[in-house]
Amino acid sequence: MAEKIILTADLYDNAVTERKGDYTAKPRITGTVRNKQIAERILARGSELRLDTIEYILGMGDQEKVTAIAEGKSVVDGVGQYMASIIGSFEGEKAAFDPAIHKLTANYVPGKLLRDTLKNVEIDN
Repeated sequence: MAEKIILTADLYDNAVTERKGDYTAKPRITGTVRNKQIAERILARGSELRLDTIEYILGMGDQEKVTAIAEGKSVVDGVGQYMASIIGSFEGEKAAFDPAIHKLTANYVPGKLLRDTLKNVEIDN
């Protein structure tokens, strides 16, 4: 059976509506997890690899994903799908990218594992 996950949410007055008593919720960020902590979590589950080896592999994976996204590839991993995107309006079929008016960024779509996990999260507010 999967471990029960509880996410704490804070309620804030909804500034978009004028209705009294209308609130929005935002998840409370309770910390930051970096590759080192991910490696520690993997070790705690019983990996035979060393902490520094796991952390090194995670870092290499991050770099390869970043490079692939920058090359225009769609990267799909166990968390989701990542792909580059361009923001801004182009005038004409031959218009060039202009960093003064366009922005290169990335989009993210949650994957099945994350979507399924979030369905089972209990919200505490």
